Amino acid sequence: MSGPFRSRVAADRPRVCIGTSGARWLLKCDPGTDTEFGIIRLRLRRAGVQQIKEQPRNTISCQSGVLHSCYGAMRAGLLAVWAIAAIVGRLSPDAVGQSPDFSEVYGLIRSNLVGLQKSELDQAAVAGLLDRLHGRVYLGTNGSSIPSDPADSGIGIARTNLFAERFGYIRLTNISPKTPCAFVELLDQLRASNRLEGLALDLRFASGIDYAAAGQIADCFLSEARPLLQLDQGTISSTAKTNAFTRPVAVLVNSKTTGAAEALAAVLRETGVGLLIGGKTAGRANMFKEFTLSTGQKLFIATALIKLGSGDMIQADGLAPDIAVNVAPDDEMLYLEDPYRRPKSETLLASPNSGETLSTNRPTREADLVRMRREGSFILNEETSSKTPVPAESRITDPALARAVDLLKGLAVIQQQRSDGRRRPK
Repeated sequence: MSGPFRSRVAADRPRVCIGTSGARWLLKCDPGTDTEFGIIRLRLRRAGVQQIKEQPRNTISCQSGVLHSCYGAMRAGLLAVWAIAAIVGRLSPDAVGQSPDFSEVYGLIRSNLVGLQKSELDQAAVAGLLDRLHGRVYLGTNGSSIPSDPADSGIGIARTNLFAERFGYIRLTNISPKTPCAFVELLDQLRASNRLEGLALDLRFASGIDYAAAGQIADCFLSEARPLLQLDQGTISSTAKTNAFTRPVAVLVNSKTTGAAEALAAVLRETGVGLLIGGKTAGRANMFKEFTLSTGQKLFIATALIKLGSGDMIQADGLAPDIAVNVAPDDEMLYLEDPYRRPKSETLLASPNSGETLSTNRPTREADLVRMRREGSFILNEETSSKTPVPAESRITDPALARAVDLLKGLAVIQQQRSDGRRRPK
């Protein structure tokens, strides 16, 4: 099979473009399905696919024969679908070369493709444009007054956790109108059942288009009233309160942090709530303008960048993290599933019978104590027992999360020292 083609899969599966480049195959995922595409890459690796290489614009390549066998179940949906996909630049540049002129290709398809109605071609073109510009252009549904993003369903909270017995963790996947109430409830549960000394808020791969909801989440961390976000419908501000969460906060971000999640990260940093850890964000925090189509449907187009309460824009090149931690997206997906995932190098050191890591009975040294503190075995103001070894499973291997927990531990120590200093008699 030669040349690029468009595969048609079930509606609930990520849409994938496949093309050839010499002896290699190129696989590209639609914008807006980055999470699913990461899963595809992981499955390729787990299936033993070799020589997987990352390409620009969410494209990977591998040996053609292997990729063909892995995706042999896909049925090519030719005709207008792959043609329009090529028009809007959905295929890798390595697969299709320079992007052709839209009008030229559209005219040729309309004039020569057998069995194709103009309405079908127009629908394919609109669908391709909306998919290609996902995050910046939305088609409203159900008479909604804000862009309707399919990801904004449910509460948008994937996981909560507790590290080192005193540092909370909440991971958001998207920010919708239901997210703030659920977030407050989960945060209150963590605070009620544990002596929280900090919180890691994970916004990696998080999205959303409800900026008012993002402001409501940020309000949980602020004790005083102040403007947070400036939107077309007004300014989103925090409220004065006595029960705000004022412990240290570490915000995890990466290149897939977009929209309302990106705005939330910007607000938390600007207000001094927390630091950003990870990779640079996507730069997709935009204000939308509503247009009414002849069909009565609403089209929402990003016409301006989001303004923070200070009046500064969230720039289109994204938010640079305060602490940079560079991790490949597919590896980061694995760490989201299991932050204690053991690298292959450590797995090789495990005992073949017991599955436990090799250890020695040497006395505990200062370096060991430092390592144990970093790995969460230390509890402030408590003595550490040298008789209890630290299992490998207790060590966070997610690079960004490990840095976040280390930061929270350090800030907790500083806060406690300051508190002890204030209580100490002069």
